[in-house]
Amino acid sequence: AIARERRDLSPKPVIILSATNEFGSERLKPVRAALLAEKATLHSEMARLSANGEVRFVDAAHVIQNDAPDAVIAAIRDALD
Repeated sequence: AIARERRDLSPKPVIILSATNEFGSERLKPVRAALLAEKATLHSEMARLSANGEVRFVDAAHVIQNDAPDAVIAAIRDALD
């Protein structure tokens, strides 16, 4: 849905960091797999807006820059190269 509604970003690099541990509360455990799958689908759609798009799954919670700063730094460096 997202990719169909937006313009093409090619050739701009698009690197999406997708946290894999943000649905850890007890209340969300029954639907955790479905939430992660839906998020992965949406992030893939966003990445496809660019010929240089990709999704990187990061072992982190919602605030990736705190949990995995090296992943954020690597994504920035890769986007600038």
